[in-house]
Amino acid sequence: MLRYEISASLQPGGKASAMANHTEIVFDATSDRDKTLPNPAEILLTSLAACMMKNVQRYSEILHIPYRNARVSIQGVRAEHPPMMSEILYRLEVDTDVDEVGRRLSDSGDANMICLAKVAISDQPLIKKTKEQKSRIVVLDGCAFNCAEKILENEGFTNLIHLNTTDFGIVKGKTPVSNERIDAIVSHIKQMSQ
Repeated sequence: MLRYEISASLQPGGKASAMANHTEIVFDATSDRDKTLPNPAEILLTSLAACMMKNVQRYSEILHIPYRNARVSIQGVRAEHPPMMSEILYRLEVDTDVDEVGRRLSDSGDANMICLAKVAISDQPLIKKTKEQKSRIVVLDGCAFNCAEKILENEGFTNLIHLNTTDFGIVKGKTPVSNERIDAIVSHIKQMSQ
């Protein structure tokens, strides 16, 4: 079990600081709003962003998935009575080559990509639009759980071409992704779709 400890202090007038891992973090604790220092709500959102960034790095190392950069933007909505964060919205973007198969097929005009996460949350406009196209959907999963296929089936998609990267000798988290492997998958999908 990991344990963490910080200490914080407050000066009259609302100037506050916290010590975390030998670093001082200065923040606004005034009853009004400081023009430059982050307030406690912004510190909370910053902590959430730091956790997300830490996990991007951690899982990149565990799963052997390199990334070029990652960005997160977070918005918090604070209720007045009682004072609390009533809503937190975030957008996490990770620039990686994991979706390179989809990008190549999309760039060549052989396929369109859809956002699987939006299907998973039952985004009905996207689901309806995709079903209306009446084209076969190529689903590429990365392990034996076949999550992508299950998500689409749960939303009533039936005309699926299902592939798994394991069919091409790619074991999630173990096999480095190479251009040769990506080319083999792209070529296979193009042949199946004809």
